[in-house]
Amino acid sequence: MRIGKVQVSENEESLAVLVENGVYLVPWPAGCRNLADVLNSPDPQELLGRMFDAGSTLVGHSQVKLLAPIDRQEV
Repeated sequence: MRIGKVQVSENEESLAVLVENGVYLVPWPAGCRNLADVLNSPDPQELLGRMFDAGSTLVGHSQVKLLAPIDRQEV
């Protein structure tokens, strides 16, 4: 499963599952504010699978902007 963070509109970011014909917009799991929170959860694959099944929307690649996976990084 390829996951990422996308910008849907000027003020909206979403968790996404990337597929060949677009991206599935997935609701952020409770308690997860960013991609690092999802990846550091006890079972990221199970968590994403549950959220992916719960309510995801397929949109074309051109409808979203892929964002850097890291929000903050110490240099």
